[in-house]
Amino acid sequence: MPVIAGVAAFSIEGIRQQIVHYEAPGAAGFVVIMQRYFPLTDAEQYAFYAAAAQATDLPIVVYSNPLLGATITPDLAQRLTAIPNVRYIKDASGKTGTLLSIQNRVGDRFGIFAASAHIPAAVFELGGIGWMAGPACVAPHAAVALWRSWGRRDRSRMW
Repeated sequence: MPVIAGVAAFSIEGIRQQIVHYEAPGAAGFVVIMQRYFPLTDAEQYAFYAAAAQATDLPIVVYSNPLLGATITPDLAQRLTAIPNVRYIKDASGKTGTLLSIQNRVGDRFGIFAASAHIPAAVFELGGIGWMAGPACVAPHAAVALWRSWGRRDRSRMW
């Protein structure tokens, strides 16, 4: 089973070091979490994610989490799609309108994962490809049942 490693850092150098560390034993990709104490511009966030992508050829999932101070805007998402191995976004905003805006901008150039536990079915309906959230770890059978129901288009079991 492929392992997607979560890496988090306050600096570009810190994120590079973690990627190299986890790539060596065989990570299949990275969820990149930008930690910060103060707001950053889209250009500064872009530089951080671009540096992470340059540290590996493996797929990168950018993590948009307003509670951690990292928000991927539709404009930034569109810019990030130009980086070949930045392929996914994990969104914890819970704002389906923002996800729809991102989806409309980037189409299939980004796969979208729900990170908010209360909206995976809605994210699937918007074109999301998966769910990465705490409850999926606590109740994996229920998470798999939800995913399978969506795949079968059985909406009666999703809501």
